Amino acid sequence: PESPRCLREALASGCPLLGSRSAYSADLLARGGGVLVPMGDVEALAREVGALAGDRDRLGRLIRAAAADGAPFTDEAVFRHRAVAIRRTLGGGTGA
Repeated sequence: PESPRCLREALASGCPLLGSRSAYSADLLARGGGVLVPMGDVEALAREVGALAGDRDRLGRLIRAAAADGAPFTDEAVFRHRAVAIRRTLGGGTGA
């Protein structure tokens, strides 16, 4: 399992996600900025890495989609979301 912060930072940098599918990683890819395989399927992951290495056009599309998927994850937006979640957890209202 990946760190949520690492996944967001990768997308915000225009780096496509290439790894294991989880509910969280799949949810981040609204525009298709990555390729996810079943958790633990090393062979599928290796096939995808090999396929991307030989298909620069597809890789370029994934990079553009990753940048679009990562656009909402600015420092300000991420910290605002985190602050609202903490306030709600601590009973301080919505914090909006």
